Amino acid sequence: MKQDIPGSLLKMVKFLCIAFMITMILLVILAFLLWKFEAGDSIINGGIIFAYIFSCFIGGMLFAGEKKEKCFLWGALLGLIYYVIVAGISMAINRQIFVAIPGMLSVFFLCVLGGMMGGMVRSGGRRS
Repeated sequence: MKQDIPGSLLKMVKFLCIAFMITMILLVILAFLLWKFEAGDSIINGGIIFAYIFSCFIGGMLFAGEKKEKCFLWGALLGLIYYVIVAGISMAINRQIFVAIPGMLSVFFLCVLGGMMGGMVRSGGRRS
């Protein structure tokens, strides 16, 4: 069984773009709520973490839907690549990466697990 590598990469990019669009929408909503209600730091941090997890979950679910087997691994891969992009952008902007390593490690696991859960949910409806 030969895999269509260029087609898979194109679909991965497509679903990563969808995940980032979801993240942007959620962060705009969060910014509006912050502006309107003057939310505290815990609400902001929780909202950002929710945006990461939810975006990876939806992206993983959509990408895993294109695959026939090992959907949870495909979802986890999408979460991993999502995290690498977010961490790369964060490093380029912040430049104080070593201060935030414990937080980045938890975001890594949340992104990968969010994508994996999306893949597991998607594969749950299939019968072999």
